[in-house]
Amino acid sequence: SAQWSGRVRWTSILGRISNELIGAYLHVDEPRAPGSTAPSVFVSNVGDPGFAGARLVAGSDASSQRLLNTQHSFEINDNATIGWGPHLVTVGGHLERLSFDFISFPTSTGQYQFLNLDSLAAGRPSRFQRNIELRPGGPTAEFSANSFALYAQDQWHVRDNLGVTAGLRMDVPSFPDHPVTNDSLLNSVFAVNTANFIDTHVLWSPRLGFNWMLRDGSALRGGAGVFTGRVAYSWLSFAFSNTGNDAALITCSGAAAPSFEPDPDNQPSACVGPTVKPLAAITYFDRSFRMPQTLKASIGGDQRLGGGIVASADLLYQRTLHELYISDDNLQGPIAGLFGEGGRVMYGTVGATSTNGALPAVTPAKVSTGFGSILRNTSRGGDHSVTLVMQAQKRFAGDIEFSASYAYTRAEDRLSLRDAQTVSNYGFVPVNGTLTDRAMTTAVFSVPHKVTISGSANLPAGFTISAVYVGQSGLPFTYIVNGDANGDGVGNLVAPFDRQQDDPIYVPRNPSDIGMVRDSGTALVSDPAGVAQLESYIDGEACLRRARGLLLSRNSCRDPWQNMLNARAGKVLRLRGAHAVELTLDVFNLLHLLSDSWGLVRQTGSFAGAGTENVPLLKLRGHDAVLDRNLYQLTLPARNAINVDASRWRLQLGARYSL
Repeated sequence: SAQWSGRVRWTSILGRISNELIGAYLHVDEPRAPGSTAPSVFVSNVGDPGFAGARLVAGSDASSQRLLNTQHSFEINDNATIGWGPHLVTVGGHLERLSFDFISFPTSTGQYQFLNLDSLAAGRPSRFQRNIELRPGGPTAEFSANSFALYAQDQWHVRDNLGVTAGLRMDVPSFPDHPVTNDSLLNSVFAVNTANFIDTHVLWSPRLGFNWMLRDGSALRGGAGVFTGRVAYSWLSFAFSNTGNDAALITCSGAAAPSFEPDPDNQPSACVGPTVKPLAAITYFDRSFRMPQTLKASIGGDQRLGGGIVASADLLYQRTLHELYISDDNLQGPIAGLFGEGGRVMYGTVGATSTNGALPAVTPAKVSTGFGSILRNTSRGGDHSVTLVMQAQKRFAGDIEFSASYAYTRAEDRLSLRDAQTVSNYGFVPVNGTLTDRAMTTAVFSVPHKVTISGSANLPAGFTISAVYVGQSGLPFTYIVNGDANGDGVGNLVAPFDRQQDDPIYVPRNPSDIGMVRDSGTALVSDPAGVAQLESYIDGEACLRRARGLLLSRNSCRDPWQNMLNARAGKVLRLRGAHAVELTLDVFNLLHLLSDSWGLVRQTGSFAGAGTENVPLLKLRGHDAVLDRNLYQLTLPARNAINVDASRWRLQLGARYSL
């Protein structure tokens, strides 16, 4: 990537008024070229039978096969401050102009998926996907965004030990450019005009805070206010590139999948057999969409204790007023519920059976078969979190400092937005509730418990040492079904390895409460051994034991506690005059350096990338209409496996020369 930036600052004083004017410009080119021009290749069932974690990946990254981002930003800030008795008033404005040129054309070279190494050797994929250009050059997104804000703040010195700060900010984001119209969609039953983009809305952010110094060496502080942010502009870009006019996705499964073709310039553009029109995936924003706003309220205090210890406690509550929410207009809505499977909400039908390890045919109940997904981006509030932080610190004689803190957090949301692509943010989130009204469950970013202990000391002869220990809860995850268990078709949009990301497993009450099968020749037969293995796995996993008879709640499972200790040693070499050289040695994950069994990060499932918080435990193989439940095959993951990359110890040597 390449980046150019510039910044100017001008300050002036006129009587009691001081003014600061800042201007800045930024230009960024971010090409993301894959390491190979070959199509993507994914092979499942590599390694020990019965374990889902071993897979072979080759070729180019499907999401990077044509990806480029160029952006320009120009901003001006002007702040004027005036003192007026006990008041210090600041008024100002902010003006920003951003321009983007996104090229995002994933899977343009193709993506092949194979059930095993034998099918790879024979060149027979189980599925092939490719985005096809509907116009020369494929999808692009060129658009601009403007941001205008005015704000005022009053810092009121009420008395010597009490200060109050009040402020009001007005943000007016606007978008002068609009996507092109998809006439077919506009004239369809949806009557959606993709050229309609986000309207201009005025967003108000009032804030109030105080700081009260008490006479006994303690302090009390708090405040409440609304804070306005922005969404990732890459999410907005898909409204311009995914209008349905520029590209369409072909998905060929089973016998319809063409033979493997390694030549990137000679990739298939159609499935085998009867001609099937490729369907365009469409993304649009509701005109009422608003930039994210969050209500925050906090209260905290400091207290000097005996022995030179300073203790503090802070409580923070956050609740979103507006946050991005994604749904698919082209799904009819719930058509049934599987009463033999915890009432799983169904959006389509699942085929009765499948063979040779393949997934069964799934038919989503579409509003219109003439379109693919029609992802609607709207605003919705309600995500919330509570954080309590307690800390104690002490400075000893001889330049020795020590601090310890504990943080408790509870965070819940509907969609944990962690990917650059809209379709991934929609499809990587396991469904609790319905797709149009997801239940509030544990956020993927939630860390319930975190302990931090740090210390530093200045030693004789210019030596310094410091260390930081962080112990925290492991990452949350969900056991999911590999396959489209609810029939919504999302797996065809986002998932490699024929893996559906948004269906949590049903945890059976007892061995007879699940349909477990395996392949026997060309047929599926009952698998009592698989049921016994699943029962043993459930008994060994607390989150599954608690969920018996239920669909597993999103992110209700969690990896083991993590311990990390980082240390630094430094030495200052004094030279002539004010010149000096500081030498440093940093050791990251010192615990693992001391012992191979310490400092290990253990996780269940995959270790990197979006969607890794979703761990396949069952594979969809069919449907039992009599018992009103799906049929599954057991695919045990590697539970609490060592994440080698995250567990490594590392050394870093540094030098700094000061004048």
